[in-house]
Amino acid sequence: MPRKTLYLLQSWTRVFCPHFYYFPSNSSSDGIFTSKPFECIRNLSIFLFFDPLLNFFAFFLGGRRNFGRTLVILVTAYLVWFVLILYMCLIPRRYIAWNQCAILEHATKCEANTERFWFICHLLLSHWLLFLVFFHYFCAVFKHAGRVPLILPSNLPSVTICARCVRPRPIRAHHCVVCNECVLRMDHHCPWIANCVGLHSHRHFYLALCFMSVGGLYMLTVGKWEFQVHITEFEWELSTSEKVNVSSKSITSWSHFGQSCYRRLHRVSSCCFIFGLIAVPLVMVLCMWQSILISRGETSIEHHTNIRFTQQFERRGLIYHNPFDCGLLLNWIQFLNLFSPVEIHHPSSKISVHSLYFYFLLSWRMLSRILLPLAPSDIETGVTYRLNIPDAQTVLDSLSALDCE
Repeated sequence: MPRKTLYLLQSWTRVFCPHFYYFPSNSSSDGIFTSKPFECIRNLSIFLFFDPLLNFFAFFLGGRRNFGRTLVILVTAYLVWFVLILYMCLIPRRYIAWNQCAILEHATKCEANTERFWFICHLLLSHWLLFLVFFHYFCAVFKHAGRVPLILPSNLPSVTICARCVRPRPIRAHHCVVCNECVLRMDHHCPWIANCVGLHSHRHFYLALCFMSVGGLYMLTVGKWEFQVHITEFEWELSTSEKVNVSSKSITSWSHFGQSCYRRLHRVSSCCFIFGLIAVPLVMVLCMWQSILISRGETSIEHHTNIRFTQQFERRGLIYHNPFDCGLLLNWIQFLNLFSPVEIHHPSSKISVHSLYFYFLLSWRMLSRILLPLAPSDIETGVTYRLNIPDAQTVLDSLSALDCE
């Protein structure tokens, strides 16, 4: 496509999508996600699909936040259907296999014990995953992402003024146009939870994605064969019962209504199971992307700004370092609220990083705070952050390495 045509399309989409937040690229080597063709396609999709849908909710259904509430209802309904699949298909099938193995005379005792073991494992694991998914998802929906205090401490190193709220805000806080307020350590506004992903909700949002990915993968892999066998037996039982009822002429309106509802329920469950083949990989990709950002110590907004700062520093022959990146281990510890900064960085602390006691305590807190449905209090205040600013020797080493290249 000619360069002039790209500039015309880009300017046209900027005119019709003025509210969209742009991260402009100044060079052609920024990658596909910051290139002008991708920006044109992205803006056209917003103009042709998302804007009419959001405006419909804004004008006729009480505001754009109701669009997110509608998506929350859809996600909740989809999770409920997974529960129905579990209780209508997977658990009954495993129980029948265990019962048949125990009744049959040619089955050995070892086979019966194996089936009982797998039945108990599937029963406990499925309910544990479902409970964790519901817990973290609804915590992300109903827990506030983090309000900026009206009065900030006077000793803050950096404070900016929000152009929309006209109020001071600390670093890493951004204004959400949907919630109409500034959010502490804002990552993005997610319509699937009708809430901002920020300081207090980011952990629940990420864990909900993790357990949705694990639970969906477990449901699609372990339960695939069970679901196929169950659907085949279900269709055969319905056809057989209809033939018996017609031949005996004993069918009633209530039995016909019950069979019809039961058939529709299973067909909807089949559609949900097939839809999970598409939804689960998308959730896994989003979970992997969030994992990359957490490992780097940055949010989705800071990811774009760090790309821009890196390009600006490279033009001056410098190397940009994210000041919030404290290393892979410390980034995850701070994000998951496993240790407070006082426990690790304070001189009088008895916990030394990379010691045996540290890893033992880290494993215990991971088991208790991640694998159990708990909502620990946030360690960070969202107002001040520990910055990883390199010293002069590190800067000189990076410059010498750049000269060698």
